[in-house]
Amino acid sequence: MKRWILISLLFLQAVLGWSQETPSLLSRVLAANTAETLQAGFTETRHTPLLEENLLSEGVVYLKAPDKLRWELRAPEARVSVLGAPSGHRFRLPTEKDFACKVLENEELSLILTPLRRDLKQLFTQLVVTVDPQSLQLRSVLANTSDGGWISLQFRDVKTGLELSDTLFE
Repeated sequence: MKRWILISLLFLQAVLGWSQETPSLLSRVLAANTAETLQAGFTETRHTPLLEENLLSEGVVYLKAPDKLRWELRAPEARVSVLGAPSGHRFRLPTEKDFACKVLENEELSLILTPLRRDLKQLFTQLVVTVDPQSLQLRSVLANTSDGGWISLQFRDVKTGLELSDTLFE
């Protein structure tokens, strides 16, 4: 399930530039979320139809462009996942043709992404990416899954432009 998180973070830049409805707004969102490195705290809420209660976890995510991700769960139990492309390769980033995109502007600014590609449909039925309307920084990602569940990631303390050693991703 962590694979969808990697995909959503790595192609966020491409996704934010798709809509023809408000290109100047999306250009600003793209610029606000472009960084070579990123560190952010997160709270993950996972709902599955098999359980009565939601599963909660907290941790820190590290991203180093173009294709390295470290996902540290700190609570309720410590666990680390490191994802990266095989040596000499890059992930195949989804393109505009892989999603239908709709922009919602209310109190928050959200992009609703519906996958068109079969492999992406197996990961989630819809992604909702929400950004702060003032700073345009990423606030949350909600992934609705094909089994009727969902995973919500709320981000906080986002830091960009950090020196992140490659050893962090080993």
